[in-house]
Amino acid sequence: MSNTDSQPKIALSAPIAAALRFFLIFLVSAVAYADSAQWNLNPTSGDWNTTTNWTPMTVPNGTADVATFALSNTTNISISKDTEVNGIIFTSAATNSYTVIASPELTLTISGVGIKNNSGIAQKFVAAVDGSGNLVSTGTVVADAVALAAAGLTAVQLANDPSGQAWDPATKTFSPVPPKPKPLSVWQFVQRFTPDEFGAVDASNDHQTRQFLLMLTVAQSISTSDPVVQGGLQYLVKKGILTAARAATIGAP
Repeated sequence: MSNTDSQPKIALSAPIAAALRFFLIFLVSAVAYADSAQWNLNPTSGDWNTTTNWTPMTVPNGTADVATFALSNTTNISISKDTEVNGIIFTSAATNSYTVIASPELTLTISGVGIKNNSGIAQKFVAAVDGSGNLVSTGTVVADAVALAAAGLTAVQLANDPSGQAWDPATKTFSPVPPKPKPLSVWQFVQRFTPDEFGAVDASNDHQTRQFLLMLTVAQSISTSDPVVQGGLQYLVKKGILTAARAATIGAP
């Protein structure tokens, strides 16, 4: 009898074999997400890339990793090396607003499922700026439009930037936030018309044109972004009182 024939043989029943396959699949899945973790209540620092700041003690930094943020006493967090995660979750317990900062020359990439904000409050992702409020080199936060929209983020503000910078998910760049136009006084708005243009409005017997004039009479202020104002100007174009170019000039912010 050969040595091969003398080796013991183990036969697995179907239920045991199926259970073993399930365990192996579970183990592989666990390994694939082994670096997913939750930020601690009392981390040792605000450094994302320090293992002791997470539970379990591992840094979320991989294409399959998910970083979870709940209640914490340290909510100003910065990366100290290029970092990529599949997704970021703010739980309902994240009642202290977080600020996640991509330090100068470093990039935080959110490449998969994106950002899920269940906290009910605003959370910030920022890129570093210098003392003058200027964007420092290539410190950036990279996320696609879906990721930002899912978190209710239409603009990501830069830290300490008095000019206000906004993240554009379409171009993946930061750009200045346009200032919100201040309402005009009625006199300021009327002054945008030439004497002939306003005279034509005042002399018109057209009902809708007269309604536009009445609006100017009773208004306390005029916002050129108001659809009623823009609609009125377009109607004056239709009636030949204004040209399209003049309507655009009068209705500018």
